[in-house]
Amino acid sequence: MTSLSDDRTTTPSAETRAANPAQLLKQPNIQRWILGQGASLLGDQVFYVAIGWAAVRVAEPDVAGLIIALAAVPRTVFILVGGVVADRLGALRVLIGSDLARLVVMLLAAAYLLVAQPSIAVLLTVGLTFGVIEAAFHPAVGALPPRLADREQLTALQGLRALVNRGAAVIGAPLGGFVLATGGLALAFAVNAATFAISLATLATMRLRPLPEQPEAPAEADPSKGRQLLADLRAGLRYIRRAPALLPVLFIALASEFGFTGAFNVGLPLLADQRGWGPGGLGLLIGAFGLGSAAASLTAALRRPTQRPGRALAAGALLQAGCLAALPWLPTALVGTPATFLVGAATGQMLIVIYALIQTVSDTAMLGRVISFLGFVTLGAAPLAYAITGLITDHINLTAALTVSAFLASVAGVIAYTHPDLRHTDTGA
Repeated sequence: MTSLSDDRTTTPSAETRAANPAQLLKQPNIQRWILGQGASLLGDQVFYVAIGWAAVRVAEPDVAGLIIALAAVPRTVFILVGGVVADRLGALRVLIGSDLARLVVMLLAAAYLLVAQPSIAVLLTVGLTFGVIEAAFHPAVGALPPRLADREQLTALQGLRALVNRGAAVIGAPLGGFVLATGGLALAFAVNAATFAISLATLATMRLRPLPEQPEAPAEADPSKGRQLLADLRAGLRYIRRAPALLPVLFIALASEFGFTGAFNVGLPLLADQRGWGPGGLGLLIGAFGLGSAAASLTAALRRPTQRPGRALAAGALLQAGCLAALPWLPTALVGTPATFLVGAATGQMLIVIYALIQTVSDTAMLGRVISFLGFVTLGAAPLAYAITGLITDHINLTAALTVSAFLASVAGVIAYTHPDLRHTDTGA
C-alpha cells in the first residue's frame, strides 16, 4: 500500500530544532495546530453537553441513554478504520475533512432546529454521524506531531496537547450549558459549528515537514475496498507486533486503563457515597485529579524529554497503583486530595510518554493505525473496567475492587520497568 501524504510541506527551521520546548509555542505551525485542536475539542465538549441535555428532555431515560451512547460508541467502533484513513490520505487532510464534515452537520442541524422541535430521530442521526466523524479525527490528530516537530520535542508537544485537552474540558462544558440556557439547542449547535470553522481555518493554513523516506508496503491485488481495509488493519497489527516497544506500550496502556478508569469513574463516587463525603467531597477529589493532570502536562511542556521512557512509565504506573490502593483507607475527602492529585499527575505523565514514544518509534506511514489501536484499546477497556469494578464491589466490597485496580496498575509498572525494548528506547535526542 502506498501512503498518500499531505503535499503541503516545509523544511524544519533552526527555531523548530530549538532545544528549549517552550520555543515550540513561537512556531506558527505549532500555534495553528494547538489553536485548531483546541477549537475542535471545545466544540466536542459543547456538543456532548448539548446533545445530552436535549436527549433527556425529549426522550425517556433508556432512549436518552441510547442517544448519548450513539454519539460516543462509534468512535470506539470505527477508530481502527479512522487510523487506516489517516495513513492512506494523510493526517492533515483527514483533520481538515473531519472538521469540515462536522461544521456542515452542525449547521444543518442548527438550521433544522430553527424551524422544528428536536426529535429522537434527529438527535440519533446527529449523534451517530458526529461519532463516526470523530473516529477519523482522533487517529489523525495523534499522527500529525512528527510532521511538526523534531523527535526530542514530541514529549513537550504532547504536554501542550494535554494542556489544551484539559482547558477544553474545563471551558467547554460550562460554555455548552450557558449557550443552551441562553439560546437553546439551535444556538448550541451554531456555536459548535463556529468552533469547527475556527479549527478548519487554522489547520488549512498549516505547512507540514516532509515525510521521511520509507519503503512502500506491497499493494493488494484485490480491488475490494472491504478486503483492502482488512488487509491494511492486519498490516498495522503485524507492524505493532514486530516493531520495538509498540506491543509492550499497548499492554501498559491497557493494564493502566483497566486499573485507573474503573477505580476513578466508578469506585470514587461509590467511596464518596459510602463515606458520606457527598457531592462536595467527590468534586474535591476530582478537582485535585485535574490539577495533577494539568501539572504533569505543564511539566512535560517545559522540561526536556526523558531518555528512559520505560522507567518513567514504571514510576507513573507504580505511583498510580499505590495511590489507588490507599484510597479506601483515607478518613476524609480533604485528606484524599493529595492521593487523587498524584493519580492525576501519574496518569497524565504516562499518557504523554506513551504518545511521545509511539510517535518516536513508529514509521510515519503506519502512525495513524498505531494511534488508532491505542485508542481502541483504551476506549474499549473503559466500559469493561466500569463493569468489573461494579461487580467486585457488589459481590465483595469496594476495598477489594480498588485493590484489584491497584494490582492492574502495578502490572503496567512491572512491564514498563522490565521489558527490554523499553529499556533501550528513548524519546530524547
